[in-house]
Amino acid sequence: MAVDSVNRQHESEIAALKQRYDTLTRRENEVMSLVVTGMLNKQIASELGTSEIMVKVHRARVMHKMPAESLAELVRMSEKLHLSTPIDGGQDRFNEGAESPQRSMVPDV
Repeated sequence: MAVDSVNRQHESEIAALKQRYDTLTRRENEVMSLVVTGMLNKQIASELGTSEIMVKVHRARVMHKMPAESLAELVRMSEKLHLSTPIDGGQDRFNEGAESPQRSMVPDV
């Protein structure tokens, strides 16, 4: 019985997270997917072909809509939702002189 209760609670938490995630715009989705890899706002702006200011705006909206009080909490939410992340964690693509490839980040469903 206790296991069923825990499973139901976990499923309810995931459903609530998914519902909040579904309120994000396509751009907020992209920004969230890159933020949780540890990329800096400047790197995300370069990756998405936008300004750093716009990345900050989208990032703030993501934090508000999810709602996450910290980046660590947002990463945990992303993990619970099983969102795709780049294999290299977004770290190796921004060495000096390296070009950043364009890619799409979508949730694994």
